[in-house]
Amino acid sequence: MTDSDLFQTVQYVKKRDGSKEEVDFGKCQNRIRQLAQMSPPLNNINIMALVKKVINNIYDGIETKELDELAARISAEKNTFHPDYGTLASRIIVSNHHKNTSPSFSEVVQTLWDNYDLAGEHNPMIDKYFYDLVMQNKNKLNAHNTIDYTKDYNYTYFGFKTLERSYLLKKDGKVVERPQHMLMRVALAMYRDDVKEAIKVYRQMADGNLTPASPTLYNFGTKREQGSSCFLITVKEDSIGGIYETLKDCAYISKFAGGIGLAISNIRAEGSCIRGTNGKSDGILPMLKVYNETARYVNQSGKRKGSFAVYLEPWHADIEKFAVAKRNIGAETERARDLFYAIWCPDLFMERIRDNENWTLMCPDECPGLVDAYGDEFNELYKKYESEGRGRKTVKAQDLWRTIITTQIETGTPYICFKDAVNRKNNQKNLGTIHCSNLCAEIVEYSAPNQIATCNLSSVALPRCVEYKEYTEADNIIVYSKTDCQYCKYSKNLLNLHNIPFKEELLDDTTKRNKFFNNINSDLEDDAELITTVPQIFINNNRIGGFHELQKHLLPTYNFTKLQEITRVAVRNLNQVIDYNFYPIPECSYSNQLHRPIGVGVQGLADVFAMMRMPFDSVEARELNRRMAYHMYYAAV
Repeated sequence: MTDSDLFQTVQYVKKRDGSKEEVDFGKCQNRIRQLAQMSPPLNNINIMALVKKVINNIYDGIETKELDELAARISAEKNTFHPDYGTLASRIIVSNHHKNTSPSFSEVVQTLWDNYDLAGEHNPMIDKYFYDLVMQNKNKLNAHNTIDYTKDYNYTYFGFKTLERSYLLKKDGKVVERPQHMLMRVALAMYRDDVKEAIKVYRQMADGNLTPASPTLYNFGTKREQGSSCFLITVKEDSIGGIYETLKDCAYISKFAGGIGLAISNIRAEGSCIRGTNGKSDGILPMLKVYNETARYVNQSGKRKGSFAVYLEPWHADIEKFAVAKRNIGAETERARDLFYAIWCPDLFMERIRDNENWTLMCPDECPGLVDAYGDEFNELYKKYESEGRGRKTVKAQDLWRTIITTQIETGTPYICFKDAVNRKNNQKNLGTIHCSNLCAEIVEYSAPNQIATCNLSSVALPRCVEYKEYTEADNIIVYSKTDCQYCKYSKNLLNLHNIPFKEELLDDTTKRNKFFNNINSDLEDDAELITTVPQIFINNNRIGGFHELQKHLLPTYNFTKLQEITRVAVRNLNQVIDYNFYPIPECSYSNQLHRPIGVGVQGLADVFAMMRMPFDSVEARELNRRMAYHMYYAAV
């Protein structure tokens, strides 16, 4: 196929300035080649084939920015052939974004400030304090050595597309922020007038050492700086007022990107008496359908759908309907599929399953106190109600368990969290009984009608503390090898992989080889085993050994001092988030300011094990994991 065949129907492309230009195969090829040759160069790209596929998919009058989008998408699709294609896709899409956005941070902030709604009213997308802060320090913030836009190329194609879709601020539907702008916005919003500290924190985030939680990235610097991630709520009261007051709270929290864990074990079961009307309760399922539609309706500022995880204890009389509420089959009136479900499980239930015994279902209105009891107190109270005949229904514990497990297999939920273990071990147990976890089931906190537990999260990138020793020409690395030796090739490939310069000495000549081995064996102890194999690697005239010894020699070390430094930054950041946070409702503010809970999480643990060549289930991996947690906790405290 000739170039002219490719362009039979495509005459021109539309440039960013609005002008038109004839399609030029060479220009497309040069652009992709330049991006592929950025450091580090991508040597496994078939540029010609990629450009031809791009040209075959364009249409007459396509804009150059769309052409870049197309090229990036096609390259990303080829990632399964070689990872270099994924890297190229990232470079194309980021380069395109840089061409479409301003390199001036203050100019971007000005654009976000100069936003007007359809009625012509000034509707800035950022807060007044933030606008003033940036304008007062714009020379410093715009300096070429402050924000490093090359860091944008560290994002993968799909990582960047996620940022573009949900995180980067838009005006009139067009993304105006770069990823580095977002990070600087968040850092400045955390530290306000301390611009010097904000720049330090920006650099930690830009280097990929840590990242704040999604709500912090979404909202800090805007008019509603809701930066907390998780909210744990107990239905305030088993009444219409309590249920709908809680629903309103959930809607407000969800509006500002908070994930919700909702405990409903205190709500009376189906058929229970409603004393105010002499009627009968319809149970929890109709209530869940109302919460389900609220989660669908409140889509978190257009960024993502509302997300509620609902927690119920397995003794509740409505547990059988609750356990299947997310299943894909069954009557629509019996399902609420957009919620997430979780079992808040006492140990007694698991013991009854183990022993294949009966399990009694009860109503919290008729059997009060079970919600707030745990451990021995719960066991005694539960058995007391059983002996008094207060139960609604008796089932085989294993039958209920099978229903739960079947739904898990089909839908991934309900989660199972253990009530007794949580309440025995939690450092908030002095406040009262903990009734649920959060949306992701990774934190547990105390909540009550007057306080909604709020958690503030950040994540540390563990691989950033893996360090390799650097070698230069001065280290005089020599690989003594033979042309047909497989392990010699492995050794050279390993050195190239780590970009380590070396020299090669071939020992194909028998005389030369014998002389080499005679020399190195002459220095051995009398009872030492003679060295007769290649490769033999020397560093600064010191013999390392063969391929396996080289592998061990090049293994990285873990920098626990750096891990502590990153953790301290994360903790300071989270305390700033608590201080400056916008709280959707007063109960959130009360709880967060009173307890100041923070969660410093980790990412990339499996990557660390792979980089350090540790089997995931090895003693060495477990010890490294333990030491990481030790250093992080010490630094956080």
